[in-house]
Amino acid sequence: MNGIIDKGYSFLEDERWYSFSKIVKAGIDAYPFVYDPNPETLGSFMEKGAGMFGDGFYLKTWIFPLKFYGPERERLRKRGKNPEHYQKELDDNFGRSKEVMQDMIWKKFRLNYQATPRTGIELKLN
Repeated sequence: MNGIIDKGYSFLEDERWYSFSKIVKAGIDAYPFVYDPNPETLGSFMEKGAGMFGDGFYLKTWIFPLKFYGPERERLRKRGKNPEHYQKELDDNFGRSKEVMQDMIWKKFRLNYQATPRTGIELKLN
């Protein structure tokens, strides 16, 4: 995402939606979350999820920052990359994405992002 995460894994997109829909269809209380959200594509991701699982998808989905840990930092260094630079980009993405989530939730529900407990929101396949 945003040139940080390997785009070679994009083939997993359909698998992610398929797996999540199986969990929801089984009646399992699933909590969608996104690590390292791309603020440029977050809106379309949320729209797709809401189209599949209803508008509750907006309220039930939370984003989380991705933090590099020791071995990953070392892998980046070995590839000649600066892990601190990557971490700053990840943190910037997260900050902008949090603003996107707040804006979407406010416009759609007049609620603040993460103000509603996720346990009270049910997802169903549309």
